[in-house]
Amino acid sequence: MARIFHKFKSKIGLSIFALCLAFCLIGSSAGVLSVSNAQKRVAESTTNTEAEQIEQSATDNQGRTYWDYNANGSNVYDGSIQTFTAPITAKFMLEAWGASGGGSAGGYGAYSVSYVDLTAGNTVLILVGKAGGQGGNSYCGGGGGGTFFALGTAYASATPLCVAGGGAGGQCNNQVALATNNHGMATQASGLPTDNTTAPTVGYGGVKGIASSGGGFYGNGVTGRYGSYGYGFRQGGKGGEKTDSNAYGGYGGGGSTHGNCGGAPGGGGYTGGNAANSDHTGVLGGGGGSYYTGSYNGKSAKAIGGGGAIPSRTINSSATVSGKQGNGFARITQLNMPPQNNGAEPSNTKTRGTNVTHLLREIAKDADATNDTFTFADQNIYLA
Repeated sequence: MARIFHKFKSKIGLSIFALCLAFCLIGSSAGVLSVSNAQKRVAESTTNTEAEQIEQSATDNQGRTYWDYNANGSNVYDGSIQTFTAPITAKFMLEAWGASGGGSAGGYGAYSVSYVDLTAGNTVLILVGKAGGQGGNSYCGGGGGGTFFALGTAYASATPLCVAGGGAGGQCNNQVALATNNHGMATQASGLPTDNTTAPTVGYGGVKGIASSGGGFYGNGVTGRYGSYGYGFRQGGKGGEKTDSNAYGGYGGGGSTHGNCGGAPGGGGYTGGNAANSDHTGVLGGGGGSYYTGSYNGKSAKAIGGGGAIPSRTINSSATVSGKQGNGFARITQLNMPPQNNGAEPSNTKTRGTNVTHLLREIAKDADATNDTFTFADQNIYLA
């Protein structure tokens, strides 16, 4: 029998009986009680992974549970894919921020938001992109990695849910200002350098130039004269490893380049960015494409290119930011709870979605009347 409680000290038999009755209603299903004033969750879980996930969650100023994910791993070009297991069947908001391209002339990462229905137990894979490495020339750098959410238990067969493209890497001649196509893109298609305008297949890697192109969701980029290609998400998402001067591609499919000139590489994303096809001319690489889906309460999924004003990563903030943000970032927010049996009164047979809040609130009142210390958050509790 799962037990959910914050603190309880029994002083009278009636409180004990009522509390046991409420727990019997919950039955053998594991559940979570949110305590808003302390932002803590105590849960009995079937796996360590689920328990760790609950511990890492927090609550925003609307009372919604959310989970944040940062880039990981010690190298610019690699890391590990993280996982999220849906705790209940509900609608979730997925937010992705792509990584910046390396070098002072590198492009900026895009922002993307999706609204998706997940079933309890669904696994979401999360790859948070890394900024491209800076080369020996301060303008020069690797392509930024895209940030990805995908549904499935294995990256090789997962399907896209939300992707924010990474910015293109910089090149050694910084005479040309950054343009929309050099940043992570608001479209599924990636950015095209002015000297390499052959559009790649949407969802796959970019077209090589003198430098190497970025990886897409389904396929790798292509190695050019300098550097090496960024891997597609389904191939593991590594950035380009080959460089002569630290201009690695960022984890999340960023292409790499020479590092002391050698052309500008493409960013990673839903579609990989093309690499520039010339050197010493100021032509910059293409940013990675983005992907989004779904809607919720009149809000539609969308992406914002890296050159625009994108939402701040700070929780509970309505501010927007612009410019180079470094590594990518990811957030999952639970938007709703299970239905309450379509409004019907709970029967003696309790099922998922049953609202037991009223009964627990009455127990708390009784405990308070006898100077007991049982407390819980003023919010609905459902069988999980």
